[in-house]
Amino acid sequence: MKQILVFIIILNFTTIFGQNQSDFTGIWKMEYKPWPHVPAINLELDIYEPVKDMIYPTRMKLSYAHFQGEYDFLLIKKDDNQLGIARNKYPIKEEPFGLGPWMMYLNGHFDLENSKLSLKRLWIDNFGIFMTGLYDDELQVNTKSSLRDFLYNAEIQLKKTQKNLGKHPNEKEIIDSKEIYYGIYDPIEVKSPEIKISVLDEDRYDRDSVTIVHNGKIIADKIQVSEARFLENIKLEKGNNFIAFFAENYGDIPPNTAAFLTYVEGAEEPQYAFDFAARGNTFATAMIAYFRYNPTEEKPKVEPKNSVPTVTKDGRKNLAVGRLKSNSEKVLLEVWDEMKEDGDVVSIYLNDKVLHQNLEVKRNSKRIEIDLKKGKNILIFKADNLGEIPPNTAALRIYGGGLDKYIQLNTDFKRNNLVEIDFE
Repeated sequence: MKQILVFIIILNFTTIFGQNQSDFTGIWKMEYKPWPHVPAINLELDIYEPVKDMIYPTRMKLSYAHFQGEYDFLLIKKDDNQLGIARNKYPIKEEPFGLGPWMMYLNGHFDLENSKLSLKRLWIDNFGIFMTGLYDDELQVNTKSSLRDFLYNAEIQLKKTQKNLGKHPNEKEIIDSKEIYYGIYDPIEVKSPEIKISVLDEDRYDRDSVTIVHNGKIIADKIQVSEARFLENIKLEKGNNFIAFFAENYGDIPPNTAAFLTYVEGAEEPQYAFDFAARGNTFATAMIAYFRYNPTEEKPKVEPKNSVPTVTKDGRKNLAVGRLKSNSEKVLLEVWDEMKEDGDVVSIYLNDKVLHQNLEVKRNSKRIEIDLKKGKNILIFKADNLGEIPPNTAALRIYGGGLDKYIQLNTDFKRNNLVEIDFE
C-alpha cells in the first residue's frame, strides 16, 4: 500500500512540475463560424519546441473560403501561463491575396486557461490600419472584410489537438535571420559578464507598463515607465542570452513607447537601444534583445575604447544599431520611409565626413554608394527635424560586398544612430 501511495505521489509531482515544458508546444486549432450560411474561418497555431525555454517559433495557418495563408512568427513566454506575440508575421504562403498590415491586429498575448489558448489583444483601433486593395476586386471584398474583422475583434480561443512538435524546420533562420525582422534584434557580442539597462518613456509619461524576462526568468514585472530608471545589473549566462521586453499596456496614449537603453562592457553611456516607439515595433507587444557572452573569445585587434564618442559635441548620443562586415570597398545604402511619409529629414556622415546632408526621407528610396576604408567605418545618421510624427524614422538597407542588411533608424534631437562596417 505504501509503495502504491509513493508511486501516486511521484506521478502527481511529475504531472504538476513536468508539464510546463510541453504545455504550449503542439498544434492548436479553432473554427470561427458566426453565421450558419457562411463558411468557417479556420485558424491553426503550430507551436514548436522553445529556444531557452522562452522563444517559441510558430507557424500560423489561416483559411477561409478560397483564401489560404501560412505565416512564421514568434511567441515569447512571459510566464507559465502567458505568451507574448511578436509583431511581424512573415508570409510563407498567401493566396489569392495578401493581408498586409492587418496582421498587426493579431497582437497582445495568449493566455493558457483551462487547457485553451485565449487571445487578449491590446487594442489598436482608430489608427488608420488599412489593407490596400480592399476594393480592387469586387469578388474578393467580402472575403477580405471577413478576415479583417476576424483578426480585429473576433474572440480567438484555440484547443490543443496534438502535443509536442519538436523543432521548427526554420528555427535557425527565424532566430538568426539577417534579412527578416521577426522581433529579435541582431546578436551583440559581449565579453563582460554583466549588462546594465535603463528604462524610459520615449514620448511622455502616460502610465505605460512593461515586463522584462531574461532567458525565461522575470527580472522586472509590470513596472511603470516614466523618467529614466536603472534596473539591477543583469548577469549573463555563457553563450546566448535573450532579453524579452513585454508591453503590458498602451498607457493613456497608445501605443506603448517604452525604450530600453543598454550599457555593455562597463560603458558609462548607452550603446544600444531597443524601442517600442521604433516604426518596426509600432504596436508590438513583445521584442527581444540578443546578447552572446563568450568570455574566452579572443579578438586579434582591439579598437581604442573611445574611438567613436558616445556623446557628440551637440549633446546627442550615438546609439549603435548595427555592426556589419563587408568584403568589398563599395557598398550601397538605400534610405526610405516605409510607413507614412511625414517630412523626416536626416544627414548622413561617413567617418566624420558629410556623406549626404538634409536628405528628405520619402516613400521612394534614395540610393547612395559609399567607399569604405580598410578597417572600421562609422556611419552616423543624424535627425535634422522630427517630421510631422516624431521621432525621425527611416528604413535603411545596406548591401553589396557580401552584405544585405535591413535596419530601422530612429533618431531625434537627443540621439543619432550609428552603424559600424568593418571592411577587411
